[in-house]
Amino acid sequence: MSNPPAPPRPIAPAPERSRSLLWWIVGLVIAAMVILGLGGTLIAFYLARVEVVRTGAEGVEVRTPLGTIRADKDKPDTGLPEYPGARMAETPGTVEITAPNEEGFLVTAAKYRTADPLVTVDEWYRGQLAASFEREPAGTMIRKRRIFGVEVHSDDLAYIEEKDDGVRFVVIRRHSTETEIVLARIGKQEVQ
Repeated sequence: MSNPPAPPRPIAPAPERSRSLLWWIVGLVIAAMVILGLGGTLIAFYLARVEVVRTGAEGVEVRTPLGTIRADKDKPDTGLPEYPGARMAETPGTVEITAPNEEGFLVTAAKYRTADPLVTVDEWYRGQLAASFEREPAGTMIRKRRIFGVEVHSDDLAYIEEKDDGVRFVVIRRHSTETEIVLARIGKQEVQ
């Protein structure tokens, strides 16, 4: 006689091992997030630490491990000709950002006003600016736009020169009964 077949063995329930492995993974992910968060906070604290702040009547200077930021209220050198007889409309300024490797980035701007008509100011700048300046005449822009923070309306005209190391521009617009002239230069700081 042959032996009857053995009854099938009952399948044992899955060990708790897979569940505990899942909790270990979740715990490790949370620990990694906490460590990264604390590390990022410490790095941000180090980089944002201000070492020196200088303030004066003409401006402010802030030095950090990332470099220096200097803002001055003075007559900026935009490298652009000032319209004869125009007067300052707002306090001009210069913002200089210098990285630790001493490469500087400079933003200079000045705003002037004159009683001369816009056409006269436009003709003068057309004769004074180099051929590298592109003229965007009034009415060519469908809607207003910003050129490096200066709002240019459709009835304004602009002269723009773009080079590898920056941009210079002149914006001419009517302001009430006067003509307003914005001169600006943005780009790498010139070696002194």
